[in-house]
Amino acid sequence: MLATDGWKDFCVRKLAPSIVWGHTAIPVGAILGGVIAAIMHKPSSLAVGLFSFAFWGYSLLALLPFEKIVAFPQFVKRDVETRWRWLGFFLVLGGVGAQLVAAVMDLRQ
Repeated sequence: MLATDGWKDFCVRKLAPSIVWGHTAIPVGAILGGVIAAIMHKPSSLAVGLFSFAFWGYSLLALLPFEKIVAFPQFVKRDVETRWRWLGFFLVLGGVGAQLVAAVMDLRQ
């Protein structure tokens, strides 16, 4: 409600593609780091490689609709206001999902 048009435009045109890029490139870099650590026979290379590969796979599943709706819209109108609302929806959905995962992990302990 309080965001200016310039801020909305920045978020959907610059920030959203940066989120997609970051959630793709950072896990790939960690996977490569795990491979290099495995070549060097470091003890935690398997844990790093498996975690980063799993995170990368999850990121691809979660970011596919984000990319097609917010970052580079193909399924919704391309106007900034619609993309802004979808961005907010994905951020809230991600936050609620993270809280649910944390709650389930806490209950298991």
